[in-house]
This record gives sequence, C-alpha cells and structure tokens, in this order.
Amino acid sequence: PLPVPRPRVVPALAGMLKRALGGRRARVRLVVGDLPEAIKEEAKRALAGALDLERATLAPMDPLARAQVGEHAMAVFAYPV
Repeated sequence: PLPVPRPRVVPALAGMLKRALGGRRARVRLVVGDLPEAIKEEAKRALAGALDLERATLAPMDPLARAQVGEHAMAVFAYPV
C-alpha cells in the first residue's frame, strides 16, 4: 500500500470501500483504538456519505489487538448484503 497523509486517511478509506463494494448495499464495522472523537466522527460521516449502508457500527478495539497494532489503529470490516 502507498502511504496516505494523515488528513487523507479517512477519505481514502471511504473511497477504497466505495470502489471495492461497487455501489452495493453494505454492512460496515469500524473498530478503533484510542482515536480523538473528531476522527471518529469524520469516519462516520465519510463512510455514510460514500456508501449505501444497511448498517454500520463503531466499536472500541480489543485491548489485545491494540497491543499488537498500536493505540491509534483503525480496522474496518465491510461486506455487501
């Protein structure tokens, strides 16, 4: 993967999911570590704007996963329905 400057991470993620899902209705689960509330809100807005969501959830990252990937990590699970 190519590096993405920090301000472009959320829009790049939304665009990548939009291309991958091809406009199909989707379910998304965004799992986050210790991220500022502003970034969480930005992610919710970007995903809602880019995708046809049937359902979306935002959840805290499991402490074991955070220890492995870092405190400020974000993971997205998305699939078409």
